[in-house]
Amino acid sequence: MNQQFTPGINIAIKIPKNKYEKTVDFYKNILKFKVTEKPIDNPTVSRTHQVKFGDTILWLDCVDNYTHSETWLQLTVPDLN
Repeated sequence: MNQQFTPGINIAIKIPKNKYEKTVDFYKNILKFKVTEKPIDNPTVSRTHQVKFGDTILWLDCVDNYTHSETWLQLTVPDLN
């Protein structure tokens, strides 16, 4: 396989519900990033906040059924086949 994967503009951090408020507070009040709650209609994500991180958008996703955080990276490829 000789595909060229490139990074997308989105990174999502899936955060357990019991750690969500403290995580949002950290990005907003400690790091002083612009943090904006966005509406979401998703069966696995109950809340989401957008954080502008340079040219990247960091999504803080509240997931009710997770026990630990996960980081999801967006990758792009010119030809999926």
